[in-house]
Amino acid sequence: MTTRKDVSQTGDIHQDLDAIKQDLRNLRSSLSDIFSDFMSYGKNQAGETRDKLESTLKDRLEQLKEKAGEIHRQGSDTVERMGKQIEHRPWTAVGLAAGFGLLLGVLMARR
Repeated sequence: MTTRKDVSQTGDIHQDLDAIKQDLRNLRSSLSDIFSDFMSYGKNQAGETRDKLESTLKDRLEQLKEKAGEIHRQGSDTVERMGKQIEHRPWTAVGLAAGFGLLLGVLMARR
């Protein structure tokens, strides 16, 4: 025999189940929002890190360009000085070239 007390308890259980289901929906929604916020934060952080890396890379490339220009100028100056020395002492230059050629020939013949 079902009493009113049993019926009211059954109604309370259904209300409790509905409340739990609603709480689970709210929890799922909150977790989804948190996950979305977390992903946004990660993307923002990645963007900031990318910007820093790009800036650093640009600075390093600029430094490399400056060094390459400096090395090019030094090489050009050295070639110019050697050209002047060769013009000043052509027979010395010929003698050195012949000596290096002879040395290379001897080394290659040993192989």
